[in-house]
Amino acid sequence: MADLQLDWSSAEVSQGKLSVSLDGKPTKEWRARFERTVQLLDHGTWADIELSERTITVAAVEPGSEEKLRFFLDSVVQEANGEQPDENDDEERDGDQVETEPEADDDPDREMTDRFRASAPERPADSSDS
Repeated sequence: MADLQLDWSSAEVSQGKLSVSLDGKPTKEWRARFERTVQLLDHGTWADIELSERTITVAAVEPGSEEKLRFFLDSVVQEANGEQPDENDDEERDGDQVETEPEADDDPDREMTDRFRASAPERPADSSDS
């Protein structure tokens, strides 16, 4: 089975709850590694992290926590895949971080959704000839 990844382009925040899809279906073993890693690394930072069929949900997401939560979830998925973090990842992330202050009049769910989706890699255009 190929390593699973989070599809950040599918990220949606509604009423402070983040939902983001996996790019494949996890096995029982993968689920067990995911859940064990969440318990070991979370330390109560987020209220509730659940893995359903192909979607990870996180309750009580606060504005301003998007980058930290994205990094956390990517790390948990990477660990569940059995990969070791690349030592250069921290250097690349530090240079790419952009802090933005949410505007008081805007919808915080919409802003968080946009920040999560902004981290998604661009997908190649569908080249199928129908």
